Amino acid sequence: MHLLRNVHIQYLLPYVTQVRELRYLWICSLCLLFAACTTPPQPSSTPTPTMLPPIPTLLPTPTLTPTPLPSTLSLCLGSEPTTLYLPEATDYAATYVLEALYDGPIDEVGYAYQPKILEKLPSLADGDAVISPITVTENDTIVDATGRVILLTEGIRVRPAGCRAPECELDFDGTPLQLDQMRVTFHLKTDLYWSDGEPVTAHDSVYSFELARDPATANYQWLEAYTAEYTALDAHTLIWVGMPGYLNPQYFLALWTPLPRHTWGNLSAAAARTSSDITNAPLGYGPYVINSWKAGKTIYTHRNPYYIYPEAESPFFNAINFRFINNQDVNIALDALEKGQCDVLSSDLDLERGFSRLQTMVQEGKAQIHAIPSAAWEHLTFNTATTNDRIPFFADERVRHAVAVCIQRQRLVDEVTQGLGQILDTYIPPDHPLYPTESIIPHTYLPEQGKEILTLAGWRDENGDGTREAHTIEGIPEGVPFQVEYVTLNSEYHQRIGEHIATDLANCGIQVQITTYDPITFFVDGPDTPLYGGNFDLAQFAWLTDPIPPCNLYLSAEIPAAVNNWSGQNFGGYTNSEYDDACLTAQAALPGEANFAAAHQTALHLFNQDLPAFPLFQRVWLSATRPDLQGFYPDALAPETWNIEGFRIE
Repeated sequence: MHLLRNVHIQYLLPYVTQVRELRYLWICSLCLLFAACTTPPQPSSTPTPTMLPPIPTLLPTPTLTPTPLPSTLSLCLGSEPTTLYLPEATDYAATYVLEALYDGPIDEVGYAYQPKILEKLPSLADGDAVISPITVTENDTIVDATGRVILLTEGIRVRPAGCRAPECELDFDGTPLQLDQMRVTFHLKTDLYWSDGEPVTAHDSVYSFELARDPATANYQWLEAYTAEYTALDAHTLIWVGMPGYLNPQYFLALWTPLPRHTWGNLSAAAARTSSDITNAPLGYGPYVINSWKAGKTIYTHRNPYYIYPEAESPFFNAINFRFINNQDVNIALDALEKGQCDVLSSDLDLERGFSRLQTMVQEGKAQIHAIPSAAWEHLTFNTATTNDRIPFFADERVRHAVAVCIQRQRLVDEVTQGLGQILDTYIPPDHPLYPTESIIPHTYLPEQGKEILTLAGWRDENGDGTREAHTIEGIPEGVPFQVEYVTLNSEYHQRIGEHIATDLANCGIQVQITTYDPITFFVDGPDTPLYGGNFDLAQFAWLTDPIPPCNLYLSAEIPAAVNNWSGQNFGGYTNSEYDDACLTAQAALPGEANFAAAHQTALHLFNQDLPAFPLFQRVWLSATRPDLQGFYPDALAPETWNIEGFRIE
């Protein structure tokens, strides 16, 4: 479901139908009774006729009745939504539940997009997305060359119409000029209905946009600010127009999930967001409708009679029960699955803690495991800066590569993710459609090679204490020991990763001191902070990937500094003009244009070559289901219930 993320039902009854395996009960026919099985003995006198027993009447064979399949599916989560009011429902549990109420409108699956309530995704190639020049004058609202929504005044740097690179940017001098503007047309399917039987129209999507951009809406999204117009051309056609100067690389997502204007239209955003009818039981058009929400226990839903399944079938289950269970003790969740009280255990239940037991349940035919690499990837950021007061241990690219081959990433995967994680060599996974397979060099664990590289780079252990020292290295005092500060979060998970890496680097002659921080301290901005202030040698944490590769994370302009109010995210201070050019070119292009894929792949290759950060592995999303549940296909980007209408038991 596209819930207007920077990029992404109702409750009832604590009772859960206990699910059993499908079995057939066979009843054997009654055996025929015979009075004798052999020829009677022959007497010496005249034989007396023997009376044969009557032939028994055969009882009819009973009709075999299989155990009925369950009509209710119980999905168990470790958290509960704070609200189901769509513009503000952004927590994990809410997105999980809302998939039952709103189908799509666009699913992000497999690092690609699937339209659910649209006839098709708009595209530049088909002409339902176009870029046209528009004349702007002083004090018009535009998007400048840095991506800010701003009033156009003298000195503002812009990209005039047709300009896609920094070289053609100019400073506005007060003379009217033309900027590019995007216009995108969406066509809704005509067979969409709200659960009260009213048709879903384009006007419902416009109403959703109006609520989203209302100042009373707490979760104001970035896309509203970049939107010049969002209108309904007719009952099934929507037009999105971007701000002048804004080229949206995900223009095909500029669609707001419809909300029922015919029932909510008389409410302001302030009233809607506090109405219990809307926050607890919103009207939807998806496969299920909310019955009730029992706080702290369940959200219970039943099938939407007006939902038209894409394959012309009804959803398998008559009802979906979302249960909220204790996520502190994983055995509570596993007990519930084993007893049939839960049919699905969500990934927010931290099932890794009970992985051994879960494996046993699989062997006993009591569960299925669903493990996929998530969109989050753990990595080490190298502080490459040479302008601060810290020793630039990692300014030399050779040293960064030596560190990479000194780390046993497979051991990390085996011991931290139960062997389920996936090793990465750049900032998108190998199954991403833009992955440049031929130009990516894998950083295989080769510690002896790492030691040789360090020696060639001037780091040698000449005093035999096990720690290398600097010898004739530009910018580093002679004899400085290779002792680095490694900063990370204070969770057990991150500390385990740090301890493994410290052991591996010690084997290569690099001593690591681990410093941990709580998340608020770790990610706060400012010159004196761990990350934004560059006060580290190695920093280990996770980033998220996306269908659009996040090359911006390593742009020179993203280095945190006073000039950008310490807001950049290139924490290691990596600079490479060739990388900047490739990334900026990729960001200026749109999917489907000739240089979009090529520029992204160049940036990915340069990252892999320069190694400003060392990807470790993708985290794992681990969920579990009853053994006979079919159609459950978790994805790195989508909620696990993205195709809830297709869940079934066979």
